[in-house]
Amino acid sequence: MLHANLPYTVDRRVESRVPVSIKGCFRRLGNMAHDLEFKDLSPSGFRMLTATKLKIGELLWVYMPRIGSRPAVVKWQDGEQYGCEFRTPISKAYVYVPDQKADISDAAEETIPPDSAA
Repeated sequence: MLHANLPYTVDRRVESRVPVSIKGCFRRLGNMAHDLEFKDLSPSGFRMLTATKLKIGELLWVYMPRIGSRPAVVKWQDGEQYGCEFRTPISKAYVYVPDQKADISDAAEETIPPDSAA
């Protein structure tokens, strides 16, 4: 079931998305890290897959190789797919690179801000 403020058919993206297959993780403040897979990416946001249930409007700290940890807000949900918006857009240089396949290492959790971060 799809949940969003506007109908899913309305595309409010400013930048085009790039298909990717990148393993990463995210953390809610005060909680442990959860796995995710980034499916597409743009400077302003991304689509991800995760088995973890999230709420529209929820703030997450997401980790992606090469980019590091960034705050993002959940904007829509369709099953295990979520569309999120970075609180601050990332550089286009991180998005439009030739090799988009990467895996996280055990060090990934160390790059996510501690529970006390806002």
